[in-house]
Amino acid sequence: MTARLWLYATGTYDQNLPFADNDRPGIMAARACGRLAFRWGVQPGRRVVVVGSSPYAGTLAAGLTAAGVDTEVVAPDREQVVRAVGQRRVRSLELASAKSPDDGRRIVRSDVVAVAAVPAPASELPRHHGAEVAMDPAGGGFVVRVDQRFATTVADVHACGDVTGYVGSAVAAAAGRAAGASVAVLLKGTP
Repeated sequence: MTARLWLYATGTYDQNLPFADNDRPGIMAARACGRLAFRWGVQPGRRVVVVGSSPYAGTLAAGLTAAGVDTEVVAPDREQVVRAVGQRRVRSLELASAKSPDDGRRIVRSDVVAVAAVPAPASELPRHHGAEVAMDPAGGGFVVRVDQRFATTVADVHACGDVTGYVGSAVAAAAGRAAGASVAVLLKGTP
């Protein structure tokens, strides 16, 4: 495929958090849990533990609580998930203090764990073009570097929205509109 100009708005993908047995059935991305509950009206479980520090963690917990789901939030700056407990599916989480993990642990019962890690920018395609990326943990990982006109470090390759660092759908949509307008001006000047 050839193009006069490339504009990547590839968004993000959900990440899991590193803890033992984090692949048990019943452990899912917070955004998936929210889609089930709020878009499709499916109660994700009787007791949901939301783990993570992304802005979506609080939104999901409040929405689930309002829908009648027993919900608890585990903030990684206060507690770390040591492991998921359960053989066929998650039944509980073992937690330790983030400041002093050896000072005792607690078990939190749960039939669903919603992981609310900061989503990772889907930067693979701009990187294949040679666009420069930078590690930004707050932005979700490797973010594509752009200037104020959304141009990357490679001529004729632009990027906008969450691929340049996780900002959420409203801010990403605004960036998409601005990037589209910027690219349209550039394309009018090319043969």
